[in-house]
Amino acid sequence: MAEGYVEKKGDFFSKKVLIVIATILVAIIAATSAYCSYVVSAYGGGDKIGRGIKIDGINVGNMSVQEAADAVLAEKAKLGKNTVDLSLGGESTIAKFDEFDITYKAMDAAQNAFDCGKRGGIFGRINKCFKI
Repeated sequence: MAEGYVEKKGDFFSKKVLIVIATILVAIIAATSAYCSYVVSAYGGGDKIGRGIKIDGINVGNMSVQEAADAVLAEKAKLGKNTVDLSLGGESTIAKFDEFDITYKAMDAAQNAFDCGKRGGIFGRINKCFKI
């Protein structure tokens, strides 16, 4: 210490308080960063679709794009057995869904599901994932 300087008890105490506050702030920042990293990786990281994402009610979370497209097509194929009653001018007929020329853009839907949470800044991705 410099000559003529007398350390006051308050100086030592205030340094300790500042160190404790700084340590707590660093811990809070580290915990927040870890949580954000977890959320981004859980909902939008890697080569799989994020958890909790559905395409037309079909859970495709934790699937690859191809697996999701296959799952959507398999589920839609089950709909082909359903029938619809068509009536026009007093005449009616029953038709199966698979008799209609219905196409599904399953690969596009799967790619959109995969992209969800993977584009934009970290806070935008987290916000988008929470809206799913």
